[in-house]
Amino acid sequence: MEGSFISDGKAAFVTYDELVSASMFEEEILPPSQCTDWVFDLPKGEYSCKVSMMFDPNEMSEDEMIESKSIHFHIQFKLLSSEATKLKSIPWYNFESNI
Repeated sequence: MEGSFISDGKAAFVTYDELVSASMFEEEILPPSQCTDWVFDLPKGEYSCKVSMMFDPNEMSEDEMIESKSIHFHIQFKLLSSEATKLKSIPWYNFESNI
């Protein structure tokens, strides 16, 4: 899986469930208080991120995955720009024609 994001100087790992919950409920804050050890410093800037799963989920039960001491994911960050890209317009949308 690949994507990009803008760091304000900190980043955190969260679970899919935490992300969904935060998108549904305004009072949900990321990262959750029980996961503060998943927060790390990442200098301000725009980054690409690539996450690779290091096992086949069809060959391992959830309990085996949780109890395993092996590496589950490989995560790569690449600094794209030390300044976030600031769009002046949305390239694929023409506001003039929709007024």
